[in-house]
Amino acid sequence: MKVIIITGLILFSQIIFAASDGPTNNSGENDLKLTGFRELSWGDPVSQHESKLTLFQKGEGFALYQRKDETLLIGTAKLTNLIYSFNNGKFTGVIFYTKDLSNKTAITALLDQTLSKKRRKPGSNDRYISWIHKQVNAGIKCGNTNICQIFYTTSKKR
Repeated sequence: MKVIIITGLILFSQIIFAASDGPTNNSGENDLKLTGFRELSWGDPVSQHESKLTLFQKGEGFALYQRKDETLLIGTAKLTNLIYSFNNGKFTGVIFYTKDLSNKTAITALLDQTLSKKRRKPGSNDRYISWIHKQVNAGIKCGNTNICQIFYTTSKKR
């Protein structure tokens, strides 16, 4: 009986290990980093990631992209859209949207974790919260319909 239990535990641990190859690029974990977002680092040239991106909108000096295989999840927060921003061909930020206040609460917690709650800008309220950090600026703006827009950008000029 001991052998069956030990074999079962070993088999179970191997299945768990095989299933958790670590976070993928779209794992839904906290992808908000001081150095960038997911596998993109601030200042990365668009050409480095272009094969994974689809052009969404282009203007003078900027281009907005969406990922072809995007998982619309950050932590436990479900997103409705996620857009990558490149200025002068360099990665400078992301803009994402969510529908309900529970997702806003989850994203607020991730931003507090990443940027520190102490970095929240004075005057933040239920509809608008912003953070200022030497590496990253972030904000959440929610309308009356509870649709929230979140930006996460480098604070350095590119």
